[in-house]
Amino acid sequence: MKRGDVPFWLLRNVPALVGLAWSFCPLVIMMISSGRRAILGRKTSPRAFECIMHMLSIAEAHLNFALSRLGWRALGWNVREVQLEILPPITNWTDVAARFEVYRADMMGIAAASTRFTEGLRHLYCIRSHVDPNSVYEAHPSTDAARSGAARHELVGPHQHLK
Repeated sequence: MKRGDVPFWLLRNVPALVGLAWSFCPLVIMMISSGRRAILGRKTSPRAFECIMHMLSIAEAHLNFALSRLGWRALGWNVREVQLEILPPITNWTDVAARFEVYRADMMGIAAASTRFTEGLRHLYCIRSHVDPNSVYEAHPSTDAARSGAARHELVGPHQHLK
């Protein structure tokens, strides 16, 4: 396993890590238990389906929050400005399979998902430089001017790049 395959950025980002864990684990447990019941031929209650639909939208929101914080940090923006936005619950059971597959693929390949998300932000705000969100860059103590410029850039969010 290469270094880029492991999401080290999650260890530095406690709110995102906790949110992913608290939303991912109950969803997976509910999916496994419902699937097990279905395989054994037992009837699954409609309440279980409602819970899965609700948990999936929460899990998607936490994944989006984690990827947003990562993208903002990689672009040098203040991650404290990123807000968790809870998505509306899924109301149609037929939408669950497709949305769960996208969520599962992103969670299984979170390094690739983070790169796609950051590149999407870069493209959205017309930032020309390429940024790899999965790398950890060491601080380079070159000059005080460079550090103060980086600190000023940290305080600027995406809304300032549009002006």
